[in-house]
Amino acid sequence: MSEYSSTFGTKPSVEMQEAILAATPNMMIIFDESYHLVSLLNPILEHIPYPPEEMIGKTLEELIEEPESKNYFQEQLQKTREEKAPRYFDIYLPVKNIKYFFDVHTALLPNNQVIAFMRDITDYTLRKTETEKLQLFLNRVLESIEFPISIKDMNTERYIFWSERSAIFGRTAEEMIGNSEELITSEERARQMQEFDRKLAAGKTSYQGAEKFILSDNLEHTLLITKHLFTEDNVKWLVCTALDISNMQKQQEEIKSLTQKLILALNITKHALWMYDIEEQVFITNSLQLKGIYRDTLEWDLKIPMAKFYNAIHPDDRERVTKEFNNLIRGKVYRIRFTFRADFRHCGNYKWVEINALQKEDGAHKNTNRLIGTSCSIDDYKRLETSLRDAKEELEITNSSLSSVLSLANVLPWDCDVPSLTFSCDYDIYHHEDALFAIDGKYYCKVEKYINSIHPDYREHMRDVFNELLTGKRKEFHEEYLVHWYNDREYEWVNKQGTVYEYDSTGKPKTIIGSSIVITERKQMEQKLLHAKEQAEESNRLKSAFLANMSHEIRTPLNSIVGFSEILAMTEDETERQEYIKIIKNNNNLLLQLINDILDLSKIEAGTLEFVYSKVDINSLIEEIAQATLLKMINPDVTFSVEERLPQCIIRTERNRIFQVINNFITNAIKFTHQGSIKLGYRLSSPGTLYFYVSDTGCGIAPDKKEKVFGRFIKLNNFAQGTGLGLAISETIISKLGGKIGVNSEEGKGSTFWFTLPYVPLK
Repeated sequence: MSEYSSTFGTKPSVEMQEAILAATPNMMIIFDESYHLVSLLNPILEHIPYPPEEMIGKTLEELIEEPESKNYFQEQLQKTREEKAPRYFDIYLPVKNIKYFFDVHTALLPNNQVIAFMRDITDYTLRKTETEKLQLFLNRVLESIEFPISIKDMNTERYIFWSERSAIFGRTAEEMIGNSEELITSEERARQMQEFDRKLAAGKTSYQGAEKFILSDNLEHTLLITKHLFTEDNVKWLVCTALDISNMQKQQEEIKSLTQKLILALNITKHALWMYDIEEQVFITNSLQLKGIYRDTLEWDLKIPMAKFYNAIHPDDRERVTKEFNNLIRGKVYRIRFTFRADFRHCGNYKWVEINALQKEDGAHKNTNRLIGTSCSIDDYKRLETSLRDAKEELEITNSSLSSVLSLANVLPWDCDVPSLTFSCDYDIYHHEDALFAIDGKYYCKVEKYINSIHPDYREHMRDVFNELLTGKRKEFHEEYLVHWYNDREYEWVNKQGTVYEYDSTGKPKTIIGSSIVITERKQMEQKLLHAKEQAEESNRLKSAFLANMSHEIRTPLNSIVGFSEILAMTEDETERQEYIKIIKNNNNLLLQLINDILDLSKIEAGTLEFVYSKVDINSLIEEIAQATLLKMINPDVTFSVEERLPQCIIRTERNRIFQVINNFITNAIKFTHQGSIKLGYRLSSPGTLYFYVSDTGCGIAPDKKEKVFGRFIKLNNFAQGTGLGLAISETIISKLGGKIGVNSEEGKGSTFWFTLPYVPLK
């Protein structure tokens, strides 16, 4: 047999070798003793940082930028040489900003060269990592459940999960995983339990029932056993939970009553629970609850896209609601509570809704992946207060689920033990050293300490109210006052009510129960409404003054037009005639401006101010305004110029309205500038914003009057002609165009009126 012979024949040809290499999924790299790449076989382009021909001759430092990966790779190559044996390892390599994971096999070649066989295992590694994370998460979730839970694989009839709390059966997870019921009970009973589980699995049914077991304390206990079958493809898992009800059998009626009270309380509060999946951008809720129908169970059976949610919101509130949600999603705030108008049932009737929401973090990464919250109608909120008074016995603050729901809505039940003069609540809202830790799930605070946390303006009154309640002089109370709330040190408005619930044998109050509701937002809304009312009254007053003033403003140019027209008819001197014609023309323009301002104001009030958008060359518009302005400049002591502009600026906007605003700025500048200059210009203040301005060296504006300059019917100089509407109309126009408007001024030195517009250049 020749030296090229083998069991399978002669030595492969070069063509066969190349075919074998091409069919090999691995990329092969050969390094010399100085870690230079001398050969690259079967290159995979997305796995290498350079084209194949540029890879030859490069060192590890040039090929691998990430220091840790480079050092580890070099260490493995070195060990291959030193040990003269193959090595197997996994490595992470970033290539072109993409993370790849490789399974690497190295071997020593002649001339002390090392060949590395590299196989891409990125998908496998990522799937494995996610699977391990999911397994860890599920184990933590299951271990967090406050009662024993186990999972049995019905295909093998062996346990695959056994929580720490399941140790009450006398066996640990290490002992039970992979085994069956024979370890925790008799052989006969184990056989019966297994047969029962098989029937459940075959019938795909669930089970709940009371069973007796001898537990690790060697005492017989009655356990409420619940079993649910979960199937996925060929997998069948039986999840079993156990609740010790040894002391509960006598309380079954109370449990039933408590469940009914919980359902009733949910119905009374009219709160719909929901979650928001940030990645999918959908709300997840219960369809029946959204319709106002409450059942004894909740199913997350309805997904509502965020776009559909926003479409149901009143247009005037949509931007504000979007901003609130974005702040919570981006982590700028941890919790939100706000009200808005919406028509979620699409019946054409907007109703006020209140939303409370919190961030829900991913336990493993501390990333916010969901929001959780409640929503309710504010109209029902008032009815809830009445229902709470009528159904005080049904409000059991020991029920954690109800307490959680009410807490999200800032509705907190409380009670007071009169003999010990102690308030108690499910949540720490007292800020006192004796309320740092919960006792049996409750926080406690002495009545006197709570009274001291009330705002001084209300403290003595509330002290009298509580004293009358504690001594039996009154049966109930309903008050609103300021108090420190939760863990902040700000005062919150609270609507607090309570009633005597229980009397002792002597007829004195023993227990007082009630509820507290944070109404700060409502109070703030009342203040805003009051402010709005005052503004409306002020606007009406200004309108009345304006109407009284209009007769004079209109009569002045009319008298001039009529008077000089009569004189013009009787005058033959050409110079005088031209002077009278000029006066008539100026008063015509003034009268036209007065009428235009009044018409624009009427359109603004009616919401019909027209905007016709088109392609506008700003430089052409500025030039037109400049030419028109030069014709109006009659004072030789005042100069006008265009100071700065862009080389080219074409945008889509409302040409006539921009002309109107700039012309209004210039008209005011001419009116109040008797010496100096008036300058017009515009520039880019930021990549997406155009900044327009008109500067003058006129009389300027007093600091206390600058805030009023854009108000309606405001005239800072009553001797100057005009309606006092031009700047107010300009502000409305710029707001509609998506910009801002303002003034910089120093009294006696001049003013700069400016506005901004969104800049999206057109070709």
